[in-house]
Amino acid sequence: EAQESAPDLPSGFERFTQDQRDKAMIALQRVEPELRTPLLDQWQHRCKSGSVKNPFGYLLSCTQKALSGEFNAQWQAPSAATQQPQVAASH
Repeated sequence: EAQESAPDLPSGFERFTQDQRDKAMIALQRVEPELRTPLLDQWQHRCKSGSVKNPFGYLLSCTQKALSGEFNAQWQAPSAATQQPQVAASH
């Protein structure tokens, strides 16, 4: 499980094909720098929680929201004590 990855590759990108990684990095570079970390934090949290069926598609959706000004950069992961299982449609 010692996959080689670029040091600047965000956690979770190892599940993507090389083509998806390239497209994801291009999409992220278009996002305002101050939104990248909150966007990746939210994406990683939702992927780890199991609520995202298509991590690549969800990442592109998040970047589109960031580009159009609809991304919620104030989002915080709920604490483990208050976390409720959620059933959410993810596109």
